[in-house]
Amino acid sequence: MQTALAELDIALQPKQVAVHNLFEDNVASWIGMFGGRGGAKSGCFQRIMLTRRIEIPGTVGAILMRNYDQVKRYHVDVMLRDYPQLEPFYHKTDSKLILPMPSGPPSEVHFTYAESLQDVIRRFRSASYYDLLVDQAEQ
Repeated sequence: MQTALAELDIALQPKQVAVHNLFEDNVASWIGMFGGRGGAKSGCFQRIMLTRRIEIPGTVGAILMRNYDQVKRYHVDVMLRDYPQLEPFYHKTDSKLILPMPSGPPSEVHFTYAESLQDVIRRFRSASYYDLLVDQAEQ
């Protein structure tokens, strides 16, 4: 099954590379991005999350939106459609991907929700997430 991860073709567009570099450079603990509808922001989140979980084995990241229906529609369903190799690693009951690494513990991507900034802070302040990506943060 690990070979399925090795075969993932995660291509970042130039602006997505710039956002990925912000994560890599650790220049800020909060990184924001904005743009018009259809500007590939959600796709950027998905690609960066997968790339970082593979690059940093044993880490856990989360993608969240305001409610679970949204995160499923705009992230879970899209990632499994774009990367069908991930299907065996998706745990529907827990709404997370568990990605086996060649050595060491697996990396994980959790799909969850929070209704407000206060909810994000309350639910994720002490959590052991390496990356927390909030989509549709204006809500």
